[in-house]
Amino acid sequence: MKKQLRMLMGSVLLMSALMGSIPHRAEAADNTFMEITTIKRDLDFLTLKVAGDQLITTYRVYAHSPLTISAYSKTGELNWEKTAFGPYAIAEKNFVTMNQQSGLLYIHSTATGEVVKTVNLGSPLKSINKVYLNEKYIVLSQYSRSSGAFYVLDTEGNFVMNGSQAGVMGAALHQNTLVYQDAKGVHSLDLATRRKMWDVPLESNASREESLMPVDGVSYAQGIVRLSEENPAIVKDVMLAIDAATGKVLFQQDFGKYQLSWVHNKDFGMYTSHLMEQKHHFYHTDGKLKMTLDMDTPMVLDQRRKYGVDELIYDFEEKFISSKDGLYYFKRFSEGQIGFKFSSLQQLDDAGRVKFEKIYDHKVFDIATTDSDKLFVAHGKYYNNSQIPNELDVFDSNGVLLDTIETSYIEHLQTDGSTIYGYGGNTLYIFKESEPSKDVTAPSIPTVNAISNKDSVLIGKAEKGAKVVAYVGSNVIGETKAAWGVFSMTIANQPGGATIDVYAIDKAGNKSAKKSIKVADKIAPAVPIVNTIGDNSLTVSGKAESGATVYVYAGTTKLGEAVAKYGSYSVKIAKQKAGTNITVYAIDPAKNKSGSKTVKVADKTAPLAPTVNKITSKSLTVSGKGEKGAIVYVYNGSKKIGTGTVYSSGYFKVKISAQKKGSYVKVILQDKAGNKSVGKTVKVY
Repeated sequence: MKKQLRMLMGSVLLMSALMGSIPHRAEAADNTFMEITTIKRDLDFLTLKVAGDQLITTYRVYAHSPLTISAYSKTGELNWEKTAFGPYAIAEKNFVTMNQQSGLLYIHSTATGEVVKTVNLGSPLKSINKVYLNEKYIVLSQYSRSSGAFYVLDTEGNFVMNGSQAGVMGAALHQNTLVYQDAKGVHSLDLATRRKMWDVPLESNASREESLMPVDGVSYAQGIVRLSEENPAIVKDVMLAIDAATGKVLFQQDFGKYQLSWVHNKDFGMYTSHLMEQKHHFYHTDGKLKMTLDMDTPMVLDQRRKYGVDELIYDFEEKFISSKDGLYYFKRFSEGQIGFKFSSLQQLDDAGRVKFEKIYDHKVFDIATTDSDKLFVAHGKYYNNSQIPNELDVFDSNGVLLDTIETSYIEHLQTDGSTIYGYGGNTLYIFKESEPSKDVTAPSIPTVNAISNKDSVLIGKAEKGAKVVAYVGSNVIGETKAAWGVFSMTIANQPGGATIDVYAIDKAGNKSAKKSIKVADKIAPAVPIVNTIGDNSLTVSGKAESGATVYVYAGTTKLGEAVAKYGSYSVKIAKQKAGTNITVYAIDPAKNKSGSKTVKVADKTAPLAPTVNKITSKSLTVSGKGEKGAIVYVYNGSKKIGTGTVYSSGYFKVKISAQKKGSYVKVILQDKAGNKSVGKTVKVY
């Protein structure tokens, strides 16, 4: 299994007036680690050169303003800082700046930044627009598309030679040799002997400076070859591989209208991209085809279809870099010149087969590898044209994602083998692989947002990449990962008053101290259940949330209150009239109020026993007094012999048949609520 990266922060001491450091810490699961140093300026980084133990950077406030050149140690300390007022060049042991207005050329030591030699070139310096430099020579170039000149000095400031050129665009210094390309061809000068070594006729000047620099003794160039002296318009576009010592053309590769060309990729010679065929063609330095790649893999084709990117109109930028395990390749896709779409990243073996592939729905800015063959991918995210913080993904050689580091804007990556340098905007990052170290530092205690019994998501902050686990008592109620230093964990709703304990566990297994948070009660009690209340009741009883206080009102008059225990309550009240509306509600200890339950006081009082007038064996009615509106029932034994209603005057008169002398008649009243009075029994005379 490949080891994962472990990130530890490297401290930075910088000039506080000019810059600041941004701490970063990311954990991983094993014993390799990488120190991260961050340098931040109030100016934007333009270039970076690794010169020995120093990083030489340049900044500019705006176009045509003076350039700031700064040197930092690889631990981030500022060693020196200088200003350039014209073209400049930086090599391992020296660098050159100039003041074109005064005609002065300055040769500096990269170790100290101090000027070791000042050369007065006068007016020729005003037209210099390019400087080339190595440890022996300085080449100053006047450039235009049709004409120009160059001046050669040694690094002691002594004049060596000058010459004319037909609009040089690219040049490279290699030891004692100057190779440059102008409108007439590619040329080589031996600066030690001041003699031209060779010329290769080639029109145009499309080569890049890094292509002209010999790689394994070969320089590469692009240009136009005329096929007919009679008809100068008949031309073809070519790439050349040139023996840098002799000028012999090792091979010439033609490429046509629908091809783009790039000269030399380390270990892969040079290559073309044929847009119509959607192919990349790679060539060895002897001109033999090394391999052919499809520009679009099935994953890329699926993504193109997803975004509707047509192969004839899309615009793309791409980059290949070599590694011990093959070739890394990324491509950024846009539709036309507007509307960025997506990026693809691949690792290819020597036969061009895809070993791993990743699609990004945002822009990949650059890639780089270390000697340990870890791949670093700087990419950003865009949503609705709004950029959020960039990321640096770290993969092993099998395409396994080892870590993701959140960064500010990184547009360029460079490497010196063990260290990756990333810069863009006003920030420079130094990602340095170092010796194994065991992480024994526990993460900081997580912070947790307030949570209530209404909530099913626990939110907070913890160490980036740490696992976050939540407990209630000894029971795990949820866990997640703090991918960006924040976490969001779905949990079951917890009761109000419960205590949740939250821990962070880093990739090395170190566990933080716990953060305890009490669940707030935000849920109102249920509406109380109220038993029947009669006009003879001295209590109101029912069921309600345990611990809640139950309040009983008649209108605005409070009749009583009591705390519900074990889910039941009983509130003492004075007797209320039948028909009175009684309102009952509950308030829990967190002051959440339930809805109200209103019940009407029931009539539970029986009528008084009626008074009954004398009844004889000849009586055909039973009369007397009783509760107004009550129903009158007349019985002889168990036989009902009549019924009627008490008049509003309080009297009643019920028809009956004549009853036998000596028998007994019972009269009972029943009110509208169904309450029955005690019976009144009278003897028939």
